[in-house]
Amino acid sequence: MYSKVPGAELINRLKKFTTFMDMADDTWRYIFIFNPVNIYYFTGTMQDGILFIQRDEEPVYFVKRSVERPWSPTPSWGALKDGVKGECHFIYY
Repeated sequence: MYSKVPGAELINRLKKFTTFMDMADDTWRYIFIFNPVNIYYFTGTMQDGILFIQRDEEPVYFVKRSVERPWSPTPSWGALKDGVKGECHFIYY
């Protein structure tokens, strides 16, 4: 059976990654993630798109399909949205 990723876990993963960015190289400001498995790790959904994580800003998730679809596999993304500087953006393209 399919199990949704808890929002607190998504927030924790993102915070760990941005901490790693700080420790790895202080010039590392952002990353684009294209791989669906890695996108799922950070968002809890596997939409076809690109996840843009910035060190000091909100993450941005560019999705190729319906902007409503990412919310259906995991409502936890809403918790992530609230836990990372107040918002997370979905951009439909």
